[in-house]
Amino acid sequence: ASGINVVRDRATPLHAGGFVSQKGETVRVGIWDEGCLSPTHPEAMAARDYRCQDGAFVSSHGSHCLCTIMAPGVDPFALGMSPNVSSYGYDWRDDEIEKRTAFDPQGLALELSSNSYGYENGCYYDDSTGWSTLGLFWFGAYDINSYIEDMLASDYPNTLSVWAAG
Repeated sequence: ASGINVVRDRATPLHAGGFVSQKGETVRVGIWDEGCLSPTHPEAMAARDYRCQDGAFVSSHGSHCLCTIMAPGVDPFALGMSPNVSSYGYDWRDDEIEKRTAFDPQGLALELSSNSYGYENGCYYDDSTGWSTLGLFWFGAYDINSYIEDMLASDYPNTLSVWAAG
């Protein structure tokens, strides 16, 4: 089964008022971003199953991305799309190694990978040198990072990898 079929078939649909809700009771999601949701954040404390992995630090954008998916709705205006998923927060450093471990059926066997990072406006940030311009060629180009993600998709067909568009 492909990653999308695993998610579709294992999530329990609830039909109410013409809308379909996927609560995600049996789905495992990894969220890669700048960092994690603070374990003391009210939504993290009330989450069914949330873990910040590999010493990732807390970040506001990572918190936003994680809560968009898994927030159980302590604040009713902050209810996530699938509040009953098992969710694992990662930072984007060493993502290939982390994903190989997390996607592996003998490991966490994640079914969904949400990735909210990439080149920004033809630039990237390096911890040691700061912002660097890649030029127009690199923005949207098929580079080594694209190749690595393709290899992960090929090696782990039961994990659906979703990427931010902006």
